[in-house]
Amino acid sequence: MNDVVYQVEHSVEAPVSPAFAWDWRTDVKNWDDPPAQFQIDGPFAAGSWGTTRLPGQQPLRWQIRDVRPQDRRSHRGGGGRHAECRLTKQG
Repeated sequence: MNDVVYQVEHSVEAPVSPAFAWDWRTDVKNWDDPPAQFQIDGPFAAGSWGTTRLPGQQPLRWQIRDVRPQDRRSHRGGGGRHAECRLTKQG
């Protein structure tokens, strides 16, 4: 049985190198999703913990599960939520 509640896919094309895209996407200062605020405790690496804060809600803790530099990252959060980001070079 598949336990995925919902799945969202999003893609962006940008004329930048994979290294630049990876460095930008893994820097939580660039995670712009107001009013959410993001913090990571330590390096962007497997095993590190982060926190998402939203007004009027308890902080949501999440852990980076898997990191493959310049390829993908995944993390899991409270309630068993899972997210994954992949970087793909086109052409």
